[in-house]
Amino acid sequence: MSLSSPHDSAILQWLHSVPIQAQKVDFRLQKLEVFVNCWDAYLAHGLWLQRSVLQKAGLDLTLFLNGKVVDSTKRMRLMTSAWANQHTSAFIDMSLRCTACVHSEANGYRHLAIQPFLKIEAILNKPIQALLGQPLTVVATEIAAAKQHCIAAAIRSGGTARETYQMEWQGGLWKKQLTAIYLPGHQEVLTKTSPASGEEWQLGFWRNYVASVQQS
Repeated sequence: MSLSSPHDSAILQWLHSVPIQAQKVDFRLQKLEVFVNCWDAYLAHGLWLQRSVLQKAGLDLTLFLNGKVVDSTKRMRLMTSAWANQHTSAFIDMSLRCTACVHSEANGYRHLAIQPFLKIEAILNKPIQALLGQPLTVVATEIAAAKQHCIAAAIRSGGTARETYQMEWQGGLWKKQLTAIYLPGHQEVLTKTSPASGEEWQLGFWRNYVASVQQS
């Protein structure tokens, strides 16, 4: 798609606000409306949340998911966390420091929203689309057990709970620090997963991963 001034910078800023993968999105600009077709619900949701960037430039957005127009009801299902929708920028920025998830208080601690560290989907136990809307038990047993315990503690206290757990991955032992924060008024729990104390080498591992992908 060729961009026409003066809307170039707004459209580029909007596209760069989410981890776009060329094979998962197709878009075009027609007059003052941007038409986007996504093949990934997570990307579609991210683009929809950041639509204010286009609106400030006087542009409208029509969003499609797998060729079908996304109406307001469908958009809500792309990420159903009330807290994350109200605090979009803060939630997205968390990916610079940790992997952040929002879970429901009931119904098996369902995954309502996910921001992987540095937007690296490979850091998750499963693809984002396989997690959203699903209960915590869909992830690996050692992860689910630690999260269930920590989330339950945060709900009981109405505040913050912390727990350290470890898991085997790629032939090594990874130690993680998990923080769960109860979100009053939303019936949701925010979790943040980062390397445990003394395990900062994990951050370097993933930053090198990003660099290798960008160079390939």
